[in-house]
Parts: sequence; structure tokens; C-alpha cells
Amino acid sequence: MLRPSTLFAAVLVLFSVAQSRAGVSAEDKRTPLMRAAAEGRDELVAQLIAGGARLDSKVGGQGTALILAADGAHAGAVRLLLEAGADPNQHETAPYRELPRSPLGAAAASGCADCVRLLLAAGARVDEAPDGDPTPLLAAAKAGHAEVVRLLLGGQADPHRAMRSEGSPLFAAAKAGRLEVVRLLLDAGADPNRGTRRDGDPLGAARAEGNEAVVDLLLARDAASGRTGRTHPGALTATAAKGDVQRVRRLLAAGADPNEESRRDGTPLIAAASAGHAPIVRLLLDAGAEPGTRVKAKGEWRTA
Repeated sequence: MLRPSTLFAAVLVLFSVAQSRAGVSAEDKRTPLMRAAAEGRDELVAQLIAGGARLDSKVGGQGTALILAADGAHAGAVRLLLEAGADPNQHETAPYRELPRSPLGAAAASGCADCVRLLLAAGARVDEAPDGDPTPLLAAAKAGHAEVVRLLLGGQADPHRAMRSEGSPLFAAAKAGRLEVVRLLLDAGADPNRGTRRDGDPLGAARAEGNEAVVDLLLARDAASGRTGRTHPGALTATAAKGDVQRVRRLLAAGADPNEESRRDGTPLIAAASAGHAPIVRLLLDAGAEPGTRVKAKGEWRTA
């Protein structure tokens, strides 16, 4: 005779299987398999699969079982689902933003290296970015998941693929101060000088955020300009305002524009003069800074 606890568990499984076949749970719109995967309940996931649960159900924009397992960093559930035939490239298309829309994107964002390994081995497309999501590499780079970045680059992820709101993986990592990730991306061939008029470049982003170790690494890898886009000071302007003579020298030697302009702090010369950094003013003038430049910054016109 079955013990009460065993009988209860069996009834629960049968109930879950029945609801899974129906496609709707009593508690929410997710199927029991989706909920079990999201919670990392591997034994229940296995039982539901054995009972015929549909692997790739999508309910109300709440992801799939595989996306939910990867988002929760549940490698055991990811393995079970893939072994049962779940599609590693099926993505969610409903307009929601609570979690990534692809399994690999979810695994990368959660930092689950084991999940990423499993998905890549199962044929997940490494640069999949459905419906405006960041690529897996961009998501991992921004979050600082170095091991995942290493795996994705090993899977031939494109280090230059960008999205409008986040920039490139290198830009996102530099801005967030992810030193190890920046090093990995540079080693993989990411261009330290690639940027956009809107966002600027990795060096400028790192300098604007005060990520000095990243700035030093980028300069050592031939980063040159230090632009951060139209509305923020470039690396040279920010460094001049801070009074860092040695870094101003390095930035100028790397090719930074002594006459760069921004709407926040004007030019490097204006920033240095306003802060009273006479040695930097001399450096900038010697490098070709134009003292008569008139720039509108912070809503008012300024001249050095």
C-alpha cells in the first residue's frame, strides 16, 4: 500500500499532467511544466515530461518552460527539456519585458554558464535577438557574466552586434565597468574605437562613468577618441574637469580631440579653465585647443 505522502505526490503529479495537457493551470496562466521549470523542480519537470506535457507551450506572454528554466539558472531543468526535444530557438513573441524572449538570451542574462553550454550544444543560435532584445552576448557583457561571455565568443558570437538602446557589447561592458568582460571582448577582436554619434564610444562611456581601470585598459589597446555622444562630456573633457594631468596627456597622445564639445561641460579647455586647472589648460592649448570657442553648455553660453 502507498504511504499517504507518496499517494499525495502521485495525485499531485497526475493532476499537474492533466492540467498541462489542458494547457492552463488553476493558479496562473502558466502550465504546470512552465511553473516547475521556473522553480527548478527537476523531478517534477521529469515527471511532467514523462506524462506527456507539451514542451513548447506559450501562454499569455509568460515565456516557455525552457526560457523560464534558463532565466532562473536551472541547468537541470534546461537539460531535461532539451533532452526531451524542446526547441532551443523557440522564442516568445508577446509584447512583454519581464524576461528575455529566447532561451539563450535568458541563460546569458541570468549568468548560467551551464545553461549556455547546454543550449549551444543543442543548436541555439548564438546571436539570436528576437523582437528587439539584446543579443545574448550583449546581455551577458552588460551584466558582467565573464564566463558566459567567454562561452558565447567561443560559439562565434559577433562582438560588434549592437542595439540602439544599449550600444555594442564592448560599449555596454565599458560603461558598466566590467573590466574582465572588456578584456575578453578586446581579445576577441572588438574594436575599441567603434561607436555612434548618439552613444559615443567605449572609452568615452567608461570615462564618463568613472571606470578608470577600464579607461586604462582601453587606452592600452589603442582606444583613441573617448566620445560619449551628443549630450555628455567626452573622456578628455571629463578628465580635464577632474584635473588629472597624466590621463589628459595619455588621452591627447591617443588622439583625443582637444576641441570636442558637449552640451553638459562645453569643451576640455572650458572645463579645465572653469575648475582652475592651469597645467591642463597649458597642455590643451599646446595640443591645439581653441581658446575663443563659444559653446552652449547646461543652458548657457561658455567661453574659455
